[in-house]
Amino acid sequence: MNYCPKCGFHAEGMNFCPKCGFELKYPVSDVSEEVNDNTSGQQTEQIAAMDNTVKDDITSDSEKHTETHSDNEKRELRRALIGKNAEHYLPIFELLDKPNEKSGNWCAFFFSALWFAYRKMYGWMLIAMLVPWAVGFVVTYIAMINSTGNVSWNTIENIMAIAFSIFFGLAANKAYKNHIDNLIEKVPSKGKEKEYYIESKGGVSTGSAALALLIILLLRFLPLTVAL
Repeated sequence: MNYCPKCGFHAEGMNFCPKCGFELKYPVSDVSEEVNDNTSGQQTEQIAAMDNTVKDDITSDSEKHTETHSDNEKRELRRALIGKNAEHYLPIFELLDKPNEKSGNWCAFFFSALWFAYRKMYGWMLIAMLVPWAVGFVVTYIAMINSTGNVSWNTIENIMAIAFSIFFGLAANKAYKNHIDNLIEKVPSKGKEKEYYIESKGGVSTGSAALALLIILLLRFLPLTVAL
């Protein structure tokens, strides 16, 4: 070794550098190879970083294409899951995809629980059945124990019924869109399983609407039965 690799002092034939005391145990060729290896490693890292940048750009372009394709696929899945009157609801869903947009539903206003049952939204069906029924039951009970008062309990009950109808009429389309979109997230990828899922979870159910009507009639006459 001719020079100390640490301080550069000329130390030929010595085991230790007389200037800094560094142990001189590697031949010049090894030091050169080590320097070359370090340089090669840095170059390799730079090349890898450039490759990753290119890959990220390609991946970004691919993701943009996938997002566009997913939008089209989502629209078709919405159409399949909505079933009847899909062309009516698709523009409404696309409107409600935008923030702060609203849309009313006249069927849900007049036939709240029946409409939810028909569209297989059974959670909302129960809410539309039980909440107005519970409120009506309480109002009927209060009317019975305050029959001598001047308050028209039938009027109050009718006003509350209208209020519930307005609420469900305004909330129905948004709730339906969320219901369909939640179903889309769980759609199987395989053909037969996908078809069965769409058929069982989506579409409409006349039988559910008929059953909901029967339950509503039973709940409607229950307060009267209790009063008698």
